[in-house]
Amino acid sequence: MKFQNLKISAKLTLAFGTLILVFVASAIVVLVSLNKIDDASTSSQRALTLAAKAEAMATLAEEQQNSLRAYVLRNDPGALQTYKKQASDFDAALDAFEAKTTQAPQKKRAQKIRAAMAEWRRDVVEPTLAAMSAPAGREQAAGIIGQPSLTKLRALQEDMRAAAVARVAIRTKEQAGSLLLAKTSMIVGGLVSLAFAGLMGWLLSATIGSPVTVITNVMRRLAAGDSSVEIPALGRKDEVGEMAAAVAYFK
Repeated sequence: MKFQNLKISAKLTLAFGTLILVFVASAIVVLVSLNKIDDASTSSQRALTLAAKAEAMATLAEEQQNSLRAYVLRNDPGALQTYKKQASDFDAALDAFEAKTTQAPQKKRAQKIRAAMAEWRRDVVEPTLAAMSAPAGREQAAGIIGQPSLTKLRALQEDMRAAAVARVAIRTKEQAGSLLLAKTSMIVGGLVSLAFAGLMGWLLSATIGSPVTVITNVMRRLAAGDSSVEIPALGRKDEVGEMAAAVAYFK
C-alpha cells in the first residue's frame, strides 16, 4: 500500500513510531556503551590497585632482605623484629593480591611468588637465624645472607607488575573505545532522527497538507460557479481521498 493511501492516523503513527524506534535504538547502544565504560573503569581501577600491590610486595621483599642483613651485621634485635613485621606484611599483601585478582595467570604468578618466598626463607632466612643463635655464628650467617638470593623472586614480581600494568592499558583502551561508540551513537542517532523527521515532515506535507490546500481552493472555485475545475486526489484511500470524493459530488 502506498504511503499516501494510508489513513492520516496511520501516517502519523508510522512517522512518530519510527522516530521513537530510532531514538530507542540509539539509547540502547549508548546505554550498553556506558555499561562497558563502567566495567572497564572498575577493572582498570582494580588493575591499578593490583599493580600498586605488586610494587609494594617488591619493596617488602627487598626490605626483608635488608633488615635481615642489618640484624646479622649489627646484631640488632630491633632489625630482626622489623624483618618479622615486613615478612608478615609481605604475606598479607600477597594474600590480598591473590584474593583480589580475577585473572588466572596472575593467580598463578602469585602462587609462584609464594613458593619462591618460601624457598628463600627456607634456604636463607632459617639458616641465617639458626647461625645467629649459635655462639660465634655471625660470620657464618653473614656468609649466608651475603649471597644473591632474591633474583628469582624479583623476576616473578616484575612479571606480575608488568602484567598488571598491561591490564590497565587494555582496559583504558576499551574504555576509550566504548566512550567513542557512545558519542558516535548519540551523533548518528541524532542525525538519523533529524533526517527522518525532515523526511516524514515532507511526506506528511506532500500527502496531506498540500492536497488539502488544493482541495480547499477547488471548493472556493466551485462555490464561485466554476464547474470546470479538476478535483485532485480522487481515488486515494485516505481521508484526503474521501474529501475529494465529497467535493466531486457537488461538481
